[in-house]
Amino acid sequence: MPQLRRLAASSLYILDQEGVLAFLTLSYLAIVLVPSAVTALLLLLRVPRPWVEAQVVLVATLFGLYRIYLRGLSPLKKWIVLGAFAFSVSLALLAAGLLHDVSWDGNTYHSEAILGLLDGTNPIYNAFGGTFQLFTNHYPKVEWYFAAAMGGAFHLFELGKSYNFLLIFACGAYSWRFFRRIRLDHSASALLTTCTALNPIAATQILTFCVDGAMASLLSMLTLSSLAQLRCPTRFDRIVFVAVAAAAATTKFTGAAYVCVTLILVFAGLVLVQLRSSWSQKLNAVKSLLVTTALVAAAVLILGFNPYVTNVLEGNNPLYPVAGANKLTVISPWEAPAEFLRPNRNRFQNFAASFFTTTSETHESESPVPKIPFTVHLAEIKASTYPDLRMAGWGPLFSGVFVVSLALYLYARGWLIPEISFAILLVLATTFSNPHAWWARFAPQISLLPILLLVPCLAMPSVKVNFLAKTICVLYLLNSLLFLVLAIGNSARMTWRVSRNLKHIYEQCGPGEYWYDGNKILTRYDTLPPYRGVSIHFRRATAIDLASSVSFPISLLRDGNDTLHIDHCAVPAHP
Repeated sequence: MPQLRRLAASSLYILDQEGVLAFLTLSYLAIVLVPSAVTALLLLLRVPRPWVEAQVVLVATLFGLYRIYLRGLSPLKKWIVLGAFAFSVSLALLAAGLLHDVSWDGNTYHSEAILGLLDGTNPIYNAFGGTFQLFTNHYPKVEWYFAAAMGGAFHLFELGKSYNFLLIFACGAYSWRFFRRIRLDHSASALLTTCTALNPIAATQILTFCVDGAMASLLSMLTLSSLAQLRCPTRFDRIVFVAVAAAAATTKFTGAAYVCVTLILVFAGLVLVQLRSSWSQKLNAVKSLLVTTALVAAAVLILGFNPYVTNVLEGNNPLYPVAGANKLTVISPWEAPAEFLRPNRNRFQNFAASFFTTTSETHESESPVPKIPFTVHLAEIKASTYPDLRMAGWGPLFSGVFVVSLALYLYARGWLIPEISFAILLVLATTFSNPHAWWARFAPQISLLPILLLVPCLAMPSVKVNFLAKTICVLYLLNSLLFLVLAIGNSARMTWRVSRNLKHIYEQCGPGEYWYDGNKILTRYDTLPPYRGVSIHFRRATAIDLASSVSFPISLLRDGNDTLHIDHCAVPAHP
């Protein structure tokens, strides 16, 4: 026990050092954003398949971060930090690489776009083909660039979704720094950091190519780094702000809107903070923010040349297809309860109806079922297997956690801490700038709200208030862990079924080149690595091709069925 205590104390001492946290935060972000930026830039310069170049620049960047931020540490501390960093990155790559994606979006247009990049399509100059061309050609692509750089360099497609893990780790490192800087103790900081990093949206999408979990991590860091822009931001804070703002804007179109709202509010907050300052101080503060904004715009221009610039060059709105003359309906009628789409409903009513209801996959013909906070039904547990829940998608315990957090915030007079009040305002403003914030994946930043509400409570000397606030943090974590466990379980189950079916194909016909015509279930067979010589790819086939081939019925997920084909089979097939 004494040795464990000394180890824990030593680890906490290391984590409290600015250089270590800066190294960890920027290194995790670099692993995601440097390959993405290099890929985007080299594609703009017409360099085909720049996967190796992206990894070379990444290694150089990580070495530079090591030299800048860890050079003052003792050799032992350096090894501890580098060991923890290497272990976490290995864990991210191992989990992402071994377990398959079970989401619909991940196995359809996300995978189609990544495969298009790996096949050599340059989306800046040539259009993607396939079933989901509208999405693949006109949606932001930063995570697709990263996934292609990883899959192309290491020849394992599933590695591409490791960005979810890496952004969670980056969010954790930056959050720890934030909570320690506002002078919370170690236990409170550890609880709030874990809650911030492992938010429910990131947890439920951790093993998918969906990008809403990544948005949750990026928006959490954007909110916390925005506070630093108001009071003496360090170079590290500016780098984080620029990096996460640019990444959020090029991850989803909603991210671009949220970044614009954030910049407007940060500028307004800066003006208020500097009211009593001298003119020179005011001017310097405004200059600093304008330079930061210009850097964000430049980074977005590189990472988001496609679609923002290419859309304009094609005569469309920069946000096409979600804005402009030929825009799509963002929420299809079958994706939402009918009452949510009525003309007399506003965004606040829909949000409240979704927030305080039973966690479910409610569609057009169903209405939300209100529930008492903290009550949990078996149907909610079953529904929590879906990575993009429509009703109460923040989790079955989240509404209760929010209600108690708000009550504690009011009791503790939390509005007296201006930084926290500004962060809460920022979360609410970005959330309700989106008319579809009732769907959790469109407003993942809401998951940060209870955490911010609890900060003043954990800063109070009252033992009872502290205990209750920490209990709510534990319930928040249980809510996220429910999503995490179900996500891992679903992915593991599908991975087992994939392996079983590949073994069956091998035993039926042996090694060979198999193909499929269609994508009827949630599996992209051409993303699977070769299995003992069994290679599967996609091709559009004629009726003659299909008639002359040997076919195998395959069932991989949710009892769905699809068919694989091979032109010649040495062993008679017995489906």
